[in-house]
Amino acid sequence: MSNLKPEPAHLQTPIETLTEHQLLYRLLLTFTELHWEQEKLNRLVLVLPKGVRNFMSDDYEGMSHSWAIHKRCRAIIKACPKLVAELEQMQIKSTETDMILSWAAILHRLPFFLGYDKPLECQIIATALAQAMFTKDEQSAIYPGDTLAEILANKLRHYDYQCPLVDRGPLPEILRLDPQAEIFRLAVLTAYSPAETVERYYQHNMRLGLTIFQPLPIRYFDYSRNDIRRDLLTFCLIMFAIQATDFYSPEIQDAYNRWSEGKPAAAKKIIEIAKLEKLDSKHLDYLIQIMNCFYEVNNLPNNLEL
Repeated sequence: MSNLKPEPAHLQTPIETLTEHQLLYRLLLTFTELHWEQEKLNRLVLVLPKGVRNFMSDDYEGMSHSWAIHKRCRAIIKACPKLVAELEQMQIKSTETDMILSWAAILHRLPFFLGYDKPLECQIIATALAQAMFTKDEQSAIYPGDTLAEILANKLRHYDYQCPLVDRGPLPEILRLDPQAEIFRLAVLTAYSPAETVERYYQHNMRLGLTIFQPLPIRYFDYSRNDIRRDLLTFCLIMFAIQATDFYSPEIQDAYNRWSEGKPAAAKKIIEIAKLEKLDSKHLDYLIQIMNCFYEVNNLPNNLEL
């Protein structure tokens, strides 16, 4: 048996090669930097090995999902030369952006595997981990002082902001000031095509035994960021609600518009699932009516072609 001590993941550890043991060791070191109640830390240490193992193997929200988001980040950056130039003016190299966005992709869903299931709760834990993840010596090798922790944390504070219609508040200012944060938010929202996103959410609801289509029509116009039990139609209406104008950068707006061209296919996927779930023709017609009505009531451009 090897007596080699396992190495923790480092800032420069590529997401492609990150192992379960590297991530586990890094998180154990991180917990020593967290100023939390001892009982809370003890609970996390107990669930950590299983949580990291499940994160690395889970195909829906685990490491494969983080990798999909990181690949989407890279594609967005490639399509946004002006944003890249803006980052370079801020003295941020492309390799540094790639590294920061890879860790943001990992941390944004990791708390879910540590027992935190509410979106806002996950966001708070992920941000706390980001702020304590790496030592000052590691940070100063890349950024002056200890600013890296805050730079990474900024990606996690508002990535799950949807739009004013859903969140009942304006676009967070940090998304305008931090191009990386806006890139990451777009990547989280658009890591999969609209139709694939619908299918993934359907499979998620099926796996957890959640309602596919909630029968009460009022439910479709009642949003909550912390509602983890959204039925499929509500989830899709939230996706339809987001518009290109809900981003600051013109390049990011263009990227979202290109992705949005797939929304009609997403609407058709909803109808396909409704038929699979054996909704009768009356309820199927009502489903289509709700989607069209949603666009009309909220003055949104309707391209669903229903």
